[in-house]
Amino acid sequence: MLASEFNVTLDLAEKLIDTLLDMGNARALRCVKNEHDPFDEGTRMLVFYEEL
Repeated sequence: MLASEFNVTLDLAEKLIDTLLDMGNARALRCVKNEHDPFDEGTRMLVFYEEL
């Protein structure tokens, strides 16, 4: 999604996400399937500390 929205390569998008996680500015959460959940089980979501 990051690659398509901002027109960057997938490699650059992955490095940006890894950097945010390494610096402690974000966390990756793994979704668990719920009957009312729009996300697939195993989907990873990037959450910034301001949103927690």
